[in-house]
Amino acid sequence: MVGVRDPVPGGGQMYGKQSDTPGGIWYTATSGIWGSVWAEPLPRADAITRVTTRTHADRTGFDVWVEAESPAEVTVEVELPEGGTTMVTGQAGEPIAVGLRNPRLWSPSDPYRYRLRVSAGEDEVSSWAGVRTVEIGPIPGADPSERTAVLVNGEAVLVNTPLDQGYWPETGLTPPADEALAFDLLAMRELGFNGVRKHIKVESRRFYDHADRLGMLVIQDVVNGGAPRVTINQSRVIQALDIQLGDTAARHLSAAGRSSRANRERFEVDLAGMVRLLDPHACVVMWTLFNEAWGQYETDRLEGYLRSLDPTRLIDAASGWFDQGGGDFRSRHRYVLRLIRPPQRDRRPFFLSEFGGHNLAVEGHSWDGTGRYGYTFHSDPAALNEALADLYRTQLIPLVAHGLRGCVYTQVSDVETENNGLLTYDRQVVKPDADLMLELNAELYAAFAAIGGTP
Repeated sequence: MVGVRDPVPGGGQMYGKQSDTPGGIWYTATSGIWGSVWAEPLPRADAITRVTTRTHADRTGFDVWVEAESPAEVTVEVELPEGGTTMVTGQAGEPIAVGLRNPRLWSPSDPYRYRLRVSAGEDEVSSWAGVRTVEIGPIPGADPSERTAVLVNGEAVLVNTPLDQGYWPETGLTPPADEALAFDLLAMRELGFNGVRKHIKVESRRFYDHADRLGMLVIQDVVNGGAPRVTINQSRVIQALDIQLGDTAARHLSAAGRSSRANRERFEVDLAGMVRLLDPHACVVMWTLFNEAWGQYETDRLEGYLRSLDPTRLIDAASGWFDQGGGDFRSRHRYVLRLIRPPQRDRRPFFLSEFGGHNLAVEGHSWDGTGRYGYTFHSDPAALNEALADLYRTQLIPLVAHGLRGCVYTQVSDVETENNGLLTYDRQVVKPDADLMLELNAELYAAFAAIGGTP
């Protein structure tokens, strides 16, 4: 039997965008068990409880880590892309090195995964391993004056994703079917994006398996608790003036809803749990620690904690505003206001971690709730297409020459009364012209290739 007690947000748990009073950017709460739950038989001894891998820094192989209920000798058999297998042995709880003569790397253009068969005593499991590294570094062959960029397997990649909130009209946070998870990823890939930013939600691992398989990069947000430090109206001033505030004093913790030590500890336990859950997935290349200062506290310390948990991925420490100067990016949000280049004094890669948000309500495909929330409203698809073309061609794409190395368009789909999705909430209508969206993204990648990046 599995039981769940839902104390609602007032209980202190991390709750994301759920609200008892939904409206605007806050959505109807989902109660009960919303994720995948299953039971499986295990042997009496030597049961394998976890398998994960970590790519060697030189990308010539990977270590396999196997956890078992008791000390055990482990055998790992790896299927090779050219046929045949290689086999290694080791101990549970210790790294088991797998060397590869001609490694086939996981990337968005070739999302190859090695199939693993792991056995310990009476137990045997199957798993996957993607050989992939991600780091910040100079663009190979580019002018030395260019800002650094995201390197996937040593090649510079422009991270170009929409915001993916993972809500559905019929089921809230729960995907109505496994196919729904793959559908959103495929739809965004067909529009020319190379990943998604999974926003304030940790999905079932089925989602990340689909992203691994399809070669879609994932920026994974930590689920926020606490409270927003500013109102929507105040945030507009913050965006316009690039205001930054600290996050360590008692008054900062109080404003962020983090005065309770128990609440902070719960956040940090959940953070560690998220990293442990998603560590095996090659698609996850970046963590977002705090979004728009919701519940933000002690960012520099927590960034260090997160790097100690996972030194292999990038960190957007403060997405939007209240930047503490750390993280791998200068990360800003920009709605309604014209996009602007980053200052020369901040040499971190520029990450426009939210922008766009153009609204179009499609009759017969909108949520029945009261009101419509958004940033820039349009009355018909033609107006939406014109606005998107202008946004990309006159504002976004020129920023590549000034250090833009990643961007997140808001958003995959409408969510309740928020009508700024590329898709309607029911996923029945693609609102912008698909060919236009594909063309705009191609132009964005071409601008990045012009300074030496990977097309």
